[in-house]
Amino acid sequence: HFALAGNDAAYNAFRGGPGFPRAVNELRVAMGGHKQYMHVLVSGRSSVRTWTDLAGKRVGLTSPTSPNYSTFMAVFQEYGMTPDKVNAQWVTSSAYADAIRNGTLEAASLQSGYPAPAVTELCASRVGVRLLSVPEQVAAAVQRKNPYYEPGVIPAGTYSCIPEAVPTIVSSTLLIVHKDVPEQTVYAIVKAIIESGRLAEVHQAGREWNLENAVTGLAGLPLHPGAERYFR
Repeated sequence: HFALAGNDAAYNAFRGGPGFPRAVNELRVAMGGHKQYMHVLVSGRSSVRTWTDLAGKRVGLTSPTSPNYSTFMAVFQEYGMTPDKVNAQWVTSSAYADAIRNGTLEAASLQSGYPAPAVTELCASRVGVRLLSVPEQVAAAVQRKNPYYEPGVIPAGTYSCIPEAVPTIVSSTLLIVHKDVPEQTVYAIVKAIIESGRLAEVHQAGREWNLENAVTGLAGLPLHPGAERYFR
């Protein structure tokens, strides 16, 4: 009845886009929550300094259906590059740090909240790590083609080896719900999440399940009537 989904997946599901054999017309949104920031990790030993330098390099992208892949490609193509220009490696994101440390990967794409453990771990290693930035004008161009993305910034000092702020692409995590779930149920759940603040006790990302983020990043997807009533 309920699920957590990236707003990119929800957007494509509702419209029957890539990865979905039909439009999932039953999908509604209860609320938006924590943000996911694109981290493009580059080994401290690598010569890669720009997005175009990634051509032919071994880049961890998890899987062709992963947001790690789709967000990376949205930016990569904005630089005039095509998917075949990168040597995609299907490595799980939990293995990124080890793979960069042992030289299996030169770079990797990760859609995550911050601080991301893989970056923190590599900062503390001998190898080191850099993050590729996405200039605001590039992020805005990506957003025009993909309305579920927005420009964002990983704050300065988030990682010990990266003192500067890193402009990037941001997506949102949504709580989605079947349209037939009763209005009062959805109203009560949204109210409990926002007003109790208990998710913040469970996980750092829980702090972002708040009124400020609740109706952002929805990419034009319809709210469930119970959620709509609560926000009104």
